[in-house]
Amino acid sequence: MTVVCKTKMGWFIDHLLAVDGAYTGHQTTTHYSLKSAMFDMQCPFMMDSQFEKWHKLQETQQTPQTKKRKRRIPDMSGGGDTSELKELVERLSSAHKTLVAAARQHGHLLERKVVPSNNNTAARLAASLAGPGDRLAEVAESWSKGENSWQSPHLINDSGTALSMADVFHRRVTYKGDNPVVMCLDGHHYLIPPRSSFVMSDFNQLLQNSNTLQGGYDLIVVDPPWQNKSVKRKRSYYSLEEESLLRLPVADLASPSCLIVTWVTNKPRLTSFVQDQLLPHWGVQQVMQWHWVKVTVDGTMVCDIASPTKKPYETLLLGRLVRKGGETTQEKQGPPVTSGHSSSFVESLSVKGVSSTHHDQHTSVPVTLRADNSNTSDQDLLATSRANDSDVIDQYVAKVKEYDSSSLLQSSKGNNSHVTHGYLSEGNVSDLPDNRVILSVPCSLHSKKPPLQDVLAQYLPPTPACLELFARNLWPDWVSWGHEVLKHQHLDYFEEKT
Repeated sequence: MTVVCKTKMGWFIDHLLAVDGAYTGHQTTTHYSLKSAMFDMQCPFMMDSQFEKWHKLQETQQTPQTKKRKRRIPDMSGGGDTSELKELVERLSSAHKTLVAAARQHGHLLERKVVPSNNNTAARLAASLAGPGDRLAEVAESWSKGENSWQSPHLINDSGTALSMADVFHRRVTYKGDNPVVMCLDGHHYLIPPRSSFVMSDFNQLLQNSNTLQGGYDLIVVDPPWQNKSVKRKRSYYSLEEESLLRLPVADLASPSCLIVTWVTNKPRLTSFVQDQLLPHWGVQQVMQWHWVKVTVDGTMVCDIASPTKKPYETLLLGRLVRKGGETTQEKQGPPVTSGHSSSFVESLSVKGVSSTHHDQHTSVPVTLRADNSNTSDQDLLATSRANDSDVIDQYVAKVKEYDSSSLLQSSKGNNSHVTHGYLSEGNVSDLPDNRVILSVPCSLHSKKPPLQDVLAQYLPPTPACLELFARNLWPDWVSWGHEVLKHQHLDYFEEKT
């Protein structure tokens, strides 16, 4: 279970533990996990030259001397309210202190007496990989230059058949097995988790080709490639103008009361855009703000929370989609779609997330790949007659209510004993708390976010259909789309466990 402990302020989660669970096969002795060294964050983030000075001060237990000359500190409010920024820093500092104390009671984030001898060298080396993982966006862009390069859905078998890049780009790829499989792609190996689907393509190609899949998701996580000076300078990843996100018909991808989560950088301008424009445009009326606070293995924040340049936290904005009168509330106006771009993007993305114990009964895959369509699942209810959403809502809520207290208690035993399902019917936005904190040791892979499944479980139906947009990795029972959706699946990032 990802959640180690929970307080009224938030959660401390173990990212590596979540990966261990995702790649533990049920019928094999070989298990996989991300290299544990990627989470060996021994000291705060800093340049090597800064580390040398910091290390000497730590060894001698000296306090850094402050220079007497005055230096102008940049205004990091970005035009925002400095009082709000001060309040945020105080709230996150308090949550950090509380969650670290709770984690230590569970044997995590223990204080150390030995000063780290290197600047997170092991973590940085474990994340260094030159090769196809750095070329996926480039390949996707080159493919997008064709008039119509979209392909029919593809099913991966258990043997991990060797494929080429041409076999996986611009199509829905599904793996239905219950054990992870290694896929050979142009001579390189990628680890595919159980019961997962992905679509790897250029943004515009995805908008143009929308005739293979459909919507109905209970959770949609969006991690946009925001533009910033650092990304442009380092060319870390493909970036997208924020206005382009308004073209995504997220409301059409969503089930009634879908929970929509959007990651955003710490720029107040972008936070305002997502909160005041993007999420309302998608149909979210009440937006909650959470933060992910990153710490080292002893619980120290990865950088000074008062730093004018770098912050030890990232922001996620979340809320429920609200429908009115059977119609989605997503605004139909907005930036014009470029020539040739279809608005039927909804039809190109859908899969029903399932638990492994009910895989045969509830899994939904493309029609062209499904062998048995005789079983009725939650997804079947959600997919019926989208022209009459009110009927769909009534059927779905009725089906959720069929889960009596005994079945919920049974499903929450063992590792899930701390979870209380707070998911309610359509239009329920008040069940989401505001100002919560997720605390974890970050992975050294660039821009890799912590898993949200277990934290959000109490706000979702028992077996939710989950979608991630702009993903760079895969999860069991999820559909993932992005330019570099396989980037963090390269086998060189993993280690075998027997």
